[in-house]
Amino acid sequence: MLSAQDALLAVAALTTAVAVVLLFVRSAAIGVCALAGGQAWLVLARGQVPVLGAGISLYPLDLLTVCAGIAAVVSVVRRPIRPTPGHAALAVLGLLVAVSVVTGMAAYGVQGAGNDARVYFLHALGAICYTATARSGKPLDRLVVRLWTVLACVYCLAAVFWWSRLGIGSNSTSVLVDGRLVNSRPVDAASALVIAQAAVMLLCNPFGSSGGRLLAGLLLPVVVLLQHRTVWAAAIVMVAGWLLFRPVRSGRKAAGLTLAVLLAATALLVFSLSSGTGLTRNLASSASNEDTLEWRIDSSHLLVGRLNGVHDWLFGLPFGSGFDRLLYGQVVESQPHNFYLHLLLRVGLLGLCAAVWLVLSVLRRTTPRAPMGLAMWLSVTGMACFCLAYAMPFEQSLLIGLLLREPAAPGTARPAVPAEPSLRLGAAA
Repeated sequence: MLSAQDALLAVAALTTAVAVVLLFVRSAAIGVCALAGGQAWLVLARGQVPVLGAGISLYPLDLLTVCAGIAAVVSVVRRPIRPTPGHAALAVLGLLVAVSVVTGMAAYGVQGAGNDARVYFLHALGAICYTATARSGKPLDRLVVRLWTVLACVYCLAAVFWWSRLGIGSNSTSVLVDGRLVNSRPVDAASALVIAQAAVMLLCNPFGSSGGRLLAGLLLPVVVLLQHRTVWAAAIVMVAGWLLFRPVRSGRKAAGLTLAVLLAATALLVFSLSSGTGLTRNLASSASNEDTLEWRIDSSHLLVGRLNGVHDWLFGLPFGSGFDRLLYGQVVESQPHNFYLHLLLRVGLLGLCAAVWLVLSVLRRTTPRAPMGLAMWLSVTGMACFCLAYAMPFEQSLLIGLLLREPAAPGTARPAVPAEPSLRLGAAA
């Protein structure tokens, strides 16, 4: 029997949830910003402060994702969408995840399967479904770039504040914060990827502003100082793609300036690494340390060995089955540091193929022939590189869903169903 106080809290929570769902249904811009804000809150709080911790820890992103999923269903019921190959791939992936979750709950319990699937699958699918179906009264292409720029600036400020208190550490060192050892880098690799993507988006100059490229020049050094090697590789791929595909007449000066800055910074780093002190020592440690790479390769071999038989290879192991493996004499329980392998283990080859097809469908909705299209194309490419060493970050789910709204290529006929104003990725800003 609920007490009067508990009943009042339940009514207030339900009313708030209904209001959030209605707000998400009414405005895609508000919904996308709210979801991105929930993720930013987790990054800044370093994932330590749940909003509800009675028996189960719930974070803002959990609640927002549930509201986003309900809003997606309401949007589809109110205004059906015309299916595309990308939507079909998303449906197949969602069905495989649902079956794996239900099977895992039956075998390993609701909490074990739910926690295993919550962050990298349920959150991601909820965000993709919402952003792919939500209503929008205006194009969202400018919102994407501005939102990524705001997130990048927030993460940069958090990094500067961290460095002012604890100094710039390497990927091999830890510091004592609030009584526990944490990695000395101020933000995680997913946040560093957002900074790199924002810099490349601004290099593409979709708004025709010189100030954007100046800000990009400030963001890229932060990516280096954050010392996530996978993000370094993704940033190099994205910057190289911009240099190859940028409009020549509009990007010649910016390309020359960018190359000059990068060459000068590289020469300075190479020259200073030999000193072996301070910042350059930490950068050298991050760049040359092979422990993480070797650990991930050996770990991947052990995880693939868990798949036994045709069924496991096609459909994967159910959520909740864990990732326990004996590595270097110790039992390791962490999830795979490779999202493609993560997909293979949980939804099998069928789910992996569906996810790859979804990304390819998203890439078909961008074009490197226009500034905004090039910005989105390079961002998705950077995300694909990043997933070789990490799980897919939540922000990237929002990006996939936003691009999934679009027709299959510039010049493709619009659906017969009345459509929302599109991102116009094939048209120059």
